[in-house]
Amino acid sequence: MSQSSFPLYSSLKQKSETDNLTLSYEDQMNICNSINKDLDTEGVEVLYALIKYYSILEDKLPHDAIPYKPKINKGGVKFDISAMPHKLACMIKYFMDLHTQKMLEEKERVNC
Repeated sequence: MSQSSFPLYSSLKQKSETDNLTLSYEDQMNICNSINKDLDTEGVEVLYALIKYYSILEDKLPHDAIPYKPKINKGGVKFDISAMPHKLACMIKYFMDLHTQKMLEEKERVNC
């Protein structure tokens, strides 16, 4: 599987490799809370695709594996960000920033 087949993944990975972002435990918890509270359905789906793609490409996990100790409940799948590789956690943070901004812009456009 080529990274170029998922351009968002490629750009987030490149950003995570060039930035020296450090995520504290508090940062990780804020990301988890934002995933559950702030993401729309599209964001959750793309986030899951990023996590799955990373697990297959970088960690060489089987396609049918559910990576990084998720908890599955009625509301969906909740991942433990502290169980993920640091690079992936950074990629998730960058994605959250981008997607949250996109949702805000769409909301402003609708309200105009």
